[in-house]
Amino acid sequence: MSDPPVAASMVEDQPGELKSEEVAEGVVEEGKPELEHVVDGYIKVTEVLFNWTPFLNPWQANAVKALVNLTSLTHPDHPLREEGQDALRLYNCLRPEGYEMICFSLKQIEYLQFYIHEMRLADPAWTNYLAKLNSGNDEDKPKEGEVLEEPRYVEAENPWVPLPAGIMRESDMAEIEIISIHDPKEIKRMTNKQKKHNNQVDKQQLGKLDLTPEHRNRLEAEIDNAKAGPGLRRGPPRIYERRKERPGQEERPEGTGWGGFPTKGAGETEEVIKTEKPDHVAWQEEAKDAVASEKKDSAEEISRDASAAVTNGANPAAVDLKKAPTASPAAAETPSELQTAAAAQQPISKAEPETNGSTVNAPAAINGEDDADDVDPRPDALAEQLNKIVDLKAKIESEAPVESAPSASDAEERETDPMKAYYFDAQQAFVLATAGGLASALAQKLKEDAAAGTAGEGSGEVPDVPAEIGRSLFFALQLTTWEEDENIVLEVGWAATWWQERLPAPIAAKDTKTDGGVDEESRFERMSENGHIIVQDHLLDKRNGKTKPDHRSSYNFGTSIPIAAKDVHRTLSQKLKELVKRAGGGPIYLLLHSTDGDESEFRKLGWNTKGWEKQIRPADWDYPSYASADGVGKVFLIDTAKLFGAIENDQTVLPAIGKTRKSLEIVAGTMFGADAAHAPKACGNAGNYAAFCLQVFCGIVDGPHLEVLRADYQQSLVPIVVDPTPGAVDGDETDDAPPITPAPTSPLSIPPNAKFAPPALPTLPVEYVEAMSMKAASKVDASASSKPASANSSSKAQVNGNGNANGHANGPAGGEEEEDSEDEGIAGVYWEDRAGNIIELPE
Repeated sequence: MSDPPVAASMVEDQPGELKSEEVAEGVVEEGKPELEHVVDGYIKVTEVLFNWTPFLNPWQANAVKALVNLTSLTHPDHPLREEGQDALRLYNCLRPEGYEMICFSLKQIEYLQFYIHEMRLADPAWTNYLAKLNSGNDEDKPKEGEVLEEPRYVEAENPWVPLPAGIMRESDMAEIEIISIHDPKEIKRMTNKQKKHNNQVDKQQLGKLDLTPEHRNRLEAEIDNAKAGPGLRRGPPRIYERRKERPGQEERPEGTGWGGFPTKGAGETEEVIKTEKPDHVAWQEEAKDAVASEKKDSAEEISRDASAAVTNGANPAAVDLKKAPTASPAAAETPSELQTAAAAQQPISKAEPETNGSTVNAPAAINGEDDADDVDPRPDALAEQLNKIVDLKAKIESEAPVESAPSASDAEERETDPMKAYYFDAQQAFVLATAGGLASALAQKLKEDAAAGTAGEGSGEVPDVPAEIGRSLFFALQLTTWEEDENIVLEVGWAATWWQERLPAPIAAKDTKTDGGVDEESRFERMSENGHIIVQDHLLDKRNGKTKPDHRSSYNFGTSIPIAAKDVHRTLSQKLKELVKRAGGGPIYLLLHSTDGDESEFRKLGWNTKGWEKQIRPADWDYPSYASADGVGKVFLIDTAKLFGAIENDQTVLPAIGKTRKSLEIVAGTMFGADAAHAPKACGNAGNYAAFCLQVFCGIVDGPHLEVLRADYQQSLVPIVVDPTPGAVDGDETDDAPPITPAPTSPLSIPPNAKFAPPALPTLPVEYVEAMSMKAASKVDASASSKPASANSSSKAQVNGNGNANGHANGPAGGEEEEDSEDEGIAGVYWEDRAGNIIELPE
């Protein structure tokens, strides 16, 4: 019996062919490529299932198909099932570029190769013999007294099955994870998720490639066509009419309808009824018409003056220079956008627009208002004012301000660190919502400038901004599907938070500071609501428990509501509309934690997700969604996996996506630690998952800036090693370390009317932490060596009122204890970790 072929990797030093005889003899001619023995290879499952058998002969292909199909792979008697294991072991491999794939190991494929050869599954004579022996047909069965002779083994008729192509080395992988497969549907489900994830990686990789000049010009033209302003190639905005024009309708005589019959109310003047547009749509269209009218009139006037100057013999350039001081200084650069930015510096006038024949004075038309219900059509100017507020959080803070975050509007910075810009946009959307939207934030900014005496000329009046801009709703949603069929939804959970205006308190209250009876800083209060829906149709016959945890009845934030499957879509849609209305009608930020890039599961609820934006600030938008009228009423996705990935800042695992590969439960445990109030429990329940997702989002964005979080996270990765070497006793050294600040209050426990300042983090050097560890170890050894004593006389570390864990109440250098200490009842050795928690050390 021949030996099996050995997997090898060819290292081509010089071109040439290699003969198998030379490899067998271990002799390689000079100038020929060499082979390297491979023992740590991996092969993709899809390569084995679909691309291996087409290159085999029919007998070998049948043998391979019988062993590698999904049903046989999960059978308990499969040859790859290891002894004592209740599942098939495969490998989830991650490439450095970010691609994921499920793989067989090379040892598993070589064992299948050996199994087929030893069992003679590819031997035609042996397979025919087994087919007759186990046939259920009477004609094929041997007759009575007849004995089938076992075919003789012939090496030429039982060749070794060649190995599949596409062997990858272990050194080519960034990470390899062992997975257990219990059901064939698990492989399909994981393969589909990895396919979506790899598609996202492809998009990110293609985005990094250099575009040709033709493609770049085409993209710039498309972006220019989508911008608002004069010169729009798509033509003027359409008029919304209730009555549609039909072919041949204008040819009918007036007052007659179909067939020549007189219409009802013939003789009366027929008026086309136009539907009322939304405020933000009318706001933008008025701005476009005003800017276009101003540009047209200005161009005509300059042209007439230039013609007159040429006729009189003057220099046309002198005419333009004379006109320059009166025109907008930014009109020469980008007249469609910077013209309104210059108008932002002018005071808002309530006077009627000046007219001269058919020519309208453009600044008066922009600033003037005919009715009290009209709004100031200046979206770019208001957004420019918002950009001047670099960080709203820093403006609200009054104690221990930190460095303001860099502006995320810089295109170069967004390209170099897109995750930093993503985090900044999410934090600013949250902070602007806490301030009550863009209108409230601008009013507060103008009020602060007036109080500080830094207000410019004409900036004393509050701009008339639509109240919906920036009044965001943060809505976390999670589905739990059946493990047997991913298209069947078993439960739906959601959690939402928003800010709404407080009811005015009595003016006689002590804490009132404004005319409305409410403190301006606490005029908006935070509201939260969550829920859990169980699909009633699948309550009894469909349950998880094999590959997914079953926590359908373990909702920890209220009472679950059973609803029929046909009513789930309508119930969620009504609830979302209600919450959007209560939040102020602004943008809708849908929160999710998607480590595999799967964001299409919400289609199972009957929602159309094609119009949802995956970026808080889309690429073709001039301003972010929370500061633009275009974002009102639209849905934007915020992925907490991206936010935590920005904190991790790990460029080696997923440089293209930037998401963390940690689950939501691990992320919540990392953030909240030993906090029992926020510790994740029963995350398999959809309602609990949505609640924890909202908590993680609020904990990330309602805190310090990204640089501080990154530094704190990297510091938390440094292991603390306790040296068991006995050191000095408590009375031999003084504790000259800086005081430890108390543990920061969780952002979820901050009252709605409190200031949203970044929580203070303990900044302790690593040397001090190691010194405290050695001191604690010495206390443990000293208490173990001494004989037992009472609680008041034993060696112990008492905790003073400031939260310091020392050997004395107030940290003196001597070995005496104060008689009136309030902590005399505390016995044992205690340790304060970096989160501020007091932990007792074992004696």
